[in-house]
Amino acid sequence: MSKLYVVPVSGGPWTRITDNNHWDDKPRWSPDGRTVYFVSRRGGFFNVGPVGLSLTQDKLVLTLEEQSGSIWVLDNVDR
Repeated sequence: MSKLYVVPVSGGPWTRITDNNHWDDKPRWSPDGRTVYFVSRRGGFFNVGPVGLSLTQDKLVLTLEEQSGSIWVLDNVDR
């Protein structure tokens, strides 16, 4: 199990953004800093293979292993 947190660069309290019920890994910020992309084992398996997760201004690139995979997204983490 794993948990993902965010914390302001200037310091302060850590905010947990995922629960401890799944293996969540490889978090990446979107270019605008409002969305966190991550891979998860929520369906019982990792939805992507050995992860090479990359972001640009308008693209998300990752390695797919399963055709029925999902990408979990947490929007508006600043609220």
